[in-house]
Amino acid sequence: MILNEKLATLVCVAEQGSFGKAADKLFISAPAVIKQMNFLEDKLGFKLFNRTNHGITLTPAASILCREAKILTERFNTAVEEARQTVQNNGRSFRIGSSIFKPCQPFIEIWNRLSSHFPGYTLQILPFDDDHTGITEIVHSLGRRIDFIVAACNSKRWLEQVNFCKLWDCKFCIAVPKHHILAKKEKLSMTDLYGETALLFDKGDADSIDLLWEEFSRHPKITMKSVSYTDIGLFNQMSRTNCLIVSLDIWANIHPSFVFLPVDWNFVTPYGLLYAKEPSADIKKFVKMAVRQND
Repeated sequence: MILNEKLATLVCVAEQGSFGKAADKLFISAPAVIKQMNFLEDKLGFKLFNRTNHGITLTPAASILCREAKILTERFNTAVEEARQTVQNNGRSFRIGSSIFKPCQPFIEIWNRLSSHFPGYTLQILPFDDDHTGITEIVHSLGRRIDFIVAACNSKRWLEQVNFCKLWDCKFCIAVPKHHILAKKEKLSMTDLYGETALLFDKGDADSIDLLWEEFSRHPKITMKSVSYTDIGLFNQMSRTNCLIVSLDIWANIHPSFVFLPVDWNFVTPYGLLYAKEPSADIKKFVKMAVRQND
């Protein structure tokens, strides 16, 4: 489905490399393609193409526009498909967000035990990006685009916006690059970390994180650095260094360049279901039954 006809034409011209080939692809005339592109340039106020005797190339600005247009079109098409499925299912579905760090598998395991109590319901698994922007958008959209995500949550900011149902505690551990000497150990102590640099979430938003900062403050021989968010990009970056990452045991297989080692401590954080502040009756029912099943 086309989100914007002229943007779609621009993407087609970029992919085909000429107005003529794009016209053939779109089943319109070349002058019609050129007219659309001229109109788009006038509206945007900048050039989209470098025109030479050898053909056309995209300007840097047009390259950015094409890249984002593809992303927007893909998201729009996904939204349309989700809307169609909702109509077809008469709204009777649970929509579960899933990402690398917040996989839907724990929800599916609960669903397999409880699905008989929700006849006619289906599951929709909706992927999302694990970067800070992606998860912020998902938290804001709970109850609108997505019904549940399964995650570790002790964030005061998140809990102001959504409900959280704790299922269990997950343990903090240390992610160690495989080339690091500590990677050979089976378990770490705080003294093992002396002389090392470790990354930990920012203070102030989660009590479980604040307790860790308090513990590390008792060990000044460990250099601590604060990070605002942990995503796969951080692990990619740190895999080329000797930095350690304070992580969670549930992420143990998240990156092939790290080993996730338990530490001689008892620090944990709640793990469970995030859902909207004002959920439907069936979502309330599911959460209540999930808690009872987990007891």
